[in-house]
Amino acid sequence: MHVIVVSLIVGFGVLAWFVAFETLNKLLWNNSFVTAHAWMFPVICLPFSLLVGLLLKYAKAPSNLDGSILDSLTGDVSHLQWKNLPVTVAQALASLFSGAALGPEGAIGNIASRIAAMYCDLFKIPKDQRSKLVFASVASGYNGLLENPVFAAVLVTEVAETKEKGLSRLPAALVGGGVGYGVFLLLHETGFVNFLHLPPAQSFRVLDAFLMVPLALIGLTLAVLTGVLMKAAQAFFGRLKDRVILRALLAGVIFSVVGVFAPVVMFSGEAQVHTLITGGVYALFRTPLMVVLLTAFMLDASATLTALIVLAMATVMIAMPPLQRRIAARQAGRGPASAAATDQHTQGE
Repeated sequence: MHVIVVSLIVGFGVLAWFVAFETLNKLLWNNSFVTAHAWMFPVICLPFSLLVGLLLKYAKAPSNLDGSILDSLTGDVSHLQWKNLPVTVAQALASLFSGAALGPEGAIGNIASRIAAMYCDLFKIPKDQRSKLVFASVASGYNGLLENPVFAAVLVTEVAETKEKGLSRLPAALVGGGVGYGVFLLLHETGFVNFLHLPPAQSFRVLDAFLMVPLALIGLTLAVLTGVLMKAAQAFFGRLKDRVILRALLAGVIFSVVGVFAPVVMFSGEAQVHTLITGGVYALFRTPLMVVLLTAFMLDASATLTALIVLAMATVMIAMPPLQRRIAARQAGRGPASAAATDQHTQGE
């Protein structure tokens, strides 16, 4: 009963969050003057970037970097503080409007989990049961948005540290996700189903199945390259760990400058993603089963297209482990050959 009630509260709360965001986003970014004058990007980005830094430093607001869907479904929920919910909402909006986040869905985890924490304190829910209510609330928010009653349940079992933890969270994720899905369905609100509005493929060839393998390997190479670039960025911004305001302002400057030359990276991303799709784009995920489910309904995919996606996913899953071993060996200062020689020498001893 508690799972159902908290999922209903979060379902309506997330819906209100999206309505508020869409209204403010249209007023701020999606107006003809701003879209026609790229020099306005720094004027809007920098004040909000400063506000993000101030909220992080002085109001102890949670960072959006720690509030993704995976964090909210796998993290430790025992220390959640619901009293900073207003600050969490303010920080999420400021981050979105500063250009640091591409869409409003990233804040769902932070908002939903804190609503659940408040509910647990109010009704004195035992500590060993609180995590289930938190996961149910997060599932409610995301399933409503994605218009899929089992999305979060699949994801929570896939990203759980152990099989036992995944199975223990599954019932709450199923119930909570179903409630959130029902809220959006009841109010006739649309989420991300067929969000890209791409024309369906007319036909598939046998050749397409063979092309999936090399294309998947190319995607894996791009993923490794992106990982290297992200490591470099983390190392750079890691030096500013204790200088939160400077870090936020510096990020705002980068977003602004890049936005002037490439406006496609600005705004909420809802309209800009169509531009990216027409010229080729790739995405990184560590949850392949979730990717199949996500792609299938966002593209309104047919069974054949879903099968091709699964083939590409399987190729990556097979090729990734040996690639990871090679990278780890090189990072340890020895190549694969020398590593194998060392193993043989150890076995000989």
